[in-house]
Amino acid sequence: MRKELDFLKQRKISMDGEETIIQELLKFGQEIMDKYKIYPYVSFVVKNNVIISKGFNRTTVGQELDNGDISQQAEVVATRQALVALEIKELSRCSLYSLMEPTILGFDAALWSGIKRFVWCINKTSVSHRYNKIRYSLLDYLTSHPGEIFIKHGIYEKEALKLIQTAQQNHYYPDNL
Repeated sequence: MRKELDFLKQRKISMDGEETIIQELLKFGQEIMDKYKIYPYVSFVVKNNVIISKGFNRTTVGQELDNGDISQQAEVVATRQALVALEIKELSRCSLYSLMEPTILGFDAALWSGIKRFVWCINKTSVSHRYNKIRYSLLDYLTSHPGEIFIKHGIYEKEALKLIQTAQQNHYYPDNL
């Protein structure tokens, strides 16, 4: 616990609120998209308005980050990094912020780590079915488990969708297959 408190005090990226966190998420998505020519699937783990970790999808085929591990999705990467950075075994007082509605894998990894608060910009129903072939939505979990978790979705969706449109226009992965 002391290590966790020291980490939070030393962290320089302190946020004033949720809107600032979302703005940082959009900026990070743009940076990842520009650098790797991939879709901006990005996530943050946040505690007390401090970004603890940043993750992006590292499962991309043919990219320099590809290690063949399909679990290297943005939410999983951010969750793993937060656990290491804070040197704790669970993230119950943290939130997961994502540009896109998390996949079931990303959601489950965060949920198993103790995260109970989820915030994302783009709902899976707002993008092409090609990228979301599974019909299950995380909102289904919320409906079947009332009171267990908190989900806030569709935050800055128009701004986030502009990133996706740019990726589509430039034929970034996965469109370039």
